[in-house]
Amino acid sequence: MIKKLLAIIILIMTLSIAGAGCTSLPPLIKTSHVNAYANAFVNSTRDNSGLTLISSNIVQNGSDAVQVSMTLQNTTPTLIWSNGSIYTYTLNIKQFDNTNDASNFFNSTCFGYSPHAPVNSAIYEQVMGHTPTINRYSTQTASLSLFGASINIASQQDEFVIYGTGMVGPT
Repeated sequence: MIKKLLAIIILIMTLSIAGAGCTSLPPLIKTSHVNAYANAFVNSTRDNSGLTLISSNIVQNGSDAVQVSMTLQNTTPTLIWSNGSIYTYTLNIKQFDNTNDASNFFNSTCFGYSPHAPVNSAIYEQVMGHTPTINRYSTQTASLSLFGASINIASQQDEFVIYGTGMVGPT
């Protein structure tokens, strides 16, 4: 009786181990590059804007999105602001699973915005290793006065979409 019970236990264990190799593998998970893209964006803005980066902050928002806050200063006097100006950006950067989803989101976000020349593709190239096939940028003036201006921003580089606001005012 013990031999039969032992044989059944061994058979069950053998079938369990053999069957373990037949299970399906979990779906392939795409690596998110949103943090690298956000860091490259902040560094590129600092290095190429001609403005002084006063502060920046990147906050994770799930596995495929971040919020970027930046404050930059222009110390050159202007006709309106004798002490220069401060630029403040609050932007969301989201990496979509594919360019179609990113394009749909971009199109719904920037409806009514004015298109502009594409943004620098070097950020995308640095992170992804190739130039983006889709590279577009649009803005909409939200407010404008002697005390400052505010714009809504939307940009797409393939699966990445940047959207948010930018403000400029006196120092």
